[in-house]
Formats: sequence, structure tokens, C-alpha cells
Amino acid sequence: MSKAKQKTFNTIARHLLAQKRKSMTPMEDCRYRMELRSDKVLKCAIGCLIPDDKYRPSLEGKAVTNPEVRLAIPREHRWVPTDPKSDQRQMMLALQQLHDLKHPGTWTLGLALVAKAFGLRTDQVDGLPGLDYHKEVTTKSLEILACDISIYYKIGGNPNWRNV
Repeated sequence: MSKAKQKTFNTIARHLLAQKRKSMTPMEDCRYRMELRSDKVLKCAIGCLIPDDKYRPSLEGKAVTNPEVRLAIPREHRWVPTDPKSDQRQMMLALQQLHDLKHPGTWTLGLALVAKAFGLRTDQVDGLPGLDYHKEVTTKSLEILACDISIYYKIGGNPNWRNV
């Protein structure tokens, strides 16, 4: 397990569990950042990694794999651009898909699923159950939750996506 990957996972997991809602427009377009009328700013899974001084509205609509977005992310959370199958990159794609495609009520289980798939610990994030929690969850429910995310594991070359 990479310390950088664990740190990135912990940062994103804590953010999503605290925010409890998507950073999404009324037209259901996900945003790295979205200001609400209450002056609260929502951030997506990747948006929470981008410091205020690096954020630009021009990032919106671009994938996390876009060089401009990648360079806005601090170095400790980035992946090597010459390695498109990097575990760090694939984990970030999976976490972004969890934010974009799944209801916030499923994020706890989804985060634990991503942690298990990438060999990460969940005990460092308050509110996230330990990996033993999965023993009580049926394989079918895990497959349903993993459906959208699993595409990224297969693309990323993670052969263990069905074993999570």
C-alpha cells in the first residue's frame, strides 16, 4: 500500500462523508466546485484536492485525466502521467465515479469497496466501517454498487475488481 494513495483516499473519503451531497448543478452536471446561494461551496471527490489558488472555472467539464486538471492537484495526490494504468489514477477515477454516479447514501459502502479494491485501510476515516463490514453485505449488493465503478478497474487493468 502506497502512503500517497492512502493519504489521497483518506482526504477524499473524509470530504465526501462530511459534505454528504454531490457537487452538481440542477441539470445534474457534476462540478469540481459549485457555490450555493448560502455561500457554501460544494466540491466533488477530485475538487476537494484542488487548492483555492489552483482552481479555475476553466477546469469544469474536463476529466480528471486532463493535464490541466491533473496539474491543479497537489503533487502528493498526483499520478505519473506516463502511466495511464497507475493505481493512484484508477483509484481517483473510481472515487470520482462514486461521487458522480451514486447516491450519497451509498458512499460509505462505496468508499469501503474502493478501499478494498485498492488494498487501502478504512480505519483511518471516521464513519467508514472496517473491511469486515463487507462480510454482512451480500455479493449481489456489492456487484450492484460496484457496477459503474468496475468499468474503471477493468480499464485500469485491475484484475481483482470482481473480488471486492
